[in-house]
Amino acid sequence: MITVDLMVFDLDGTLVDSRQDLVDAVNHARTSLKLEPLAFQVVVDAVGDGVQTLMMRILGPENIHLRELALQAFREYYGKHLLDHTVARAGVRDMLDHFKDKEKVVLTNKGRDYTLEILEALDLKQSFKMIECGDKHDERKPNPAGISRILNFFKAKPERSVIVGDSPVDVKTGRSVGIHTCVVQGGFTREEVLNGAKPDFFIGVLGAKHAAGWLQHGARIRS
Repeated sequence: MITVDLMVFDLDGTLVDSRQDLVDAVNHARTSLKLEPLAFQVVVDAVGDGVQTLMMRILGPENIHLRELALQAFREYYGKHLLDHTVARAGVRDMLDHFKDKEKVVLTNKGRDYTLEILEALDLKQSFKMIECGDKHDERKPNPAGISRILNFFKAKPERSVIVGDSPVDVKTGRSVGIHTCVVQGGFTREEVLNGAKPDFFIGVLGAKHAAGWLQHGARIRS
């Protein structure tokens, strides 16, 4: 059993399911440049390292010269449609309420404007003491700068802190500062890729019913 004071959460795929809106925005950017739309899973697999990297991945080397135009089209569309289909993941509200006495932070590579709009619209923002975004200091996960600032701000001990995400990027970020790493299944990352990241813990089911025992391998966060 581990005792945790600080919980750091990823956003996309962890707290919210934003896949369809991101896929739609990417394919709008591609079709606006007369490129064929991409399959849902292809776009989902490209998400996670910030919008600049996303544009490089969805364009490919043969169309990289179109990156700025694609980025502009993506931002214009996504800013108007980021809540068309995006919802809080099942069980998230109950889980956050269960851990209401913990210090909780959002650490995401998503831009701040998008992040705040989503958290506020889904009534999640009040659960978090701090929200760190990829465009605040231009330091994106797995760069340890963001998570280090969070630990310093809360004066948190690494052995009493955990990062909860849905990708190997979150695992790398946590390991860079020596905190516990936990991944949520059913997010953006395929299960076989998650397994290869070898996080400390997996979350199979979210929600208050499971919150006290949601970490597998015989450990749990003391509530």
